[in-house]
Amino acid sequence: MSEKPSAERLVEMLGAVADAANGAASAEEAFRVALEEMCDATGWPAGHVYAAGPNGSLTDIGTWHSADDRGEELRRTPAAAPGPGGAAAEALASGRPEWRAFPGGAGSGGVGGICAVPVLAGVGTVAVIELFAEDGTAPADVVLDALHTVGVVAGRIAERAMAADELRRMRAELEARAAVRPEPAGVPVAAAPVAAPPAFRDAPTGLYTPAYVEEALRVEAARADRERRPVTVIALAADGVRELRGAGDLAAADHVAETVGAFLGGGIRKGDLAARYGDEVVVVMPGVSVGMGRVRTQQLRKAIEELGLTAPDGSVLKASAGFACFPDHGAGETELLDAAREALARAQAEGGGRLEMAKLSLKRWTANR
Repeated sequence: MSEKPSAERLVEMLGAVADAANGAASAEEAFRVALEEMCDATGWPAGHVYAAGPNGSLTDIGTWHSADDRGEELRRTPAAAPGPGGAAAEALASGRPEWRAFPGGAGSGGVGGICAVPVLAGVGTVAVIELFAEDGTAPADVVLDALHTVGVVAGRIAERAMAADELRRMRAELEARAAVRPEPAGVPVAAAPVAAPPAFRDAPTGLYTPAYVEEALRVEAARADRERRPVTVIALAADGVRELRGAGDLAAADHVAETVGAFLGGGIRKGDLAARYGDEVVVVMPGVSVGMGRVRTQQLRKAIEELGLTAPDGSVLKASAGFACFPDHGAGETELLDAAREALARAQAEGGGRLEMAKLSLKRWTANR
């Protein structure tokens, strides 16, 4: 029989899963961390993940964790099947953790009960994490509440993954549309000039152009408004570049700005978008709220400083950043972008080497977008 987890261990579990939420590259990675932390904190021997489909369907996605060899046995037994009225089906319907004890004691695999935890995203329950307990004693409410919070945090990763898929779809659609040009009237097909697609990327850094990212932000902001979900926009720059240009050292200024841009282009999460705005870089992060936005902005700002870029006098350049989150700091894409860049300008004006959050907007959720 497993011991009841202490309050301290439950807090550790929540912290570990929150850290995974900030750094996970995919929903599957976050689910795996959540599984391991849940099992370790509760002392339960095994668990796995169901993806939620249409009409209440549940599909095992193959993400399992087991502290011993019982996990493999559970994979092959009916105990792991989400039958009608089972814990997983109930959690999917209720949006809360559900507990079911096996009648008569321990069931297949030597486990006595199942706890199913819904993974909640903005669009509803997207997955269910099912955990197997050694005995049939129902967990305390504080344990169920902690597991519920883990499901909410894991759901943020799932939201970001869905947003990334939508942005990739939109990106492909925009590029395909730009590649198609109508033939000039009266000009034979063979004689019509072939127009090259517009350049969507900044050649020195590989980042997207402002026009491209602003169009993507417009679509993402409208989607976020409909679904009541956040979007974060970050503006970053190395300090001192403006002074280099003012002193006429354009080569040094270009080198710093292009190095920062190229670095950030390879350092953002899959599904985020980055554009070069002169000596600044703007990053759009769908599904990222104010708290997580601050953490990620600070991580990127410090990463720029760790590049060790220097001014002509040998001094190491600091970096500044500003961020804005929809809807707190802007009701639309233009206001949000301006708010992030204004926050960056304020950070640099106050000495640089710092992060500033945008000022709260008087216009939050919009109507009839």
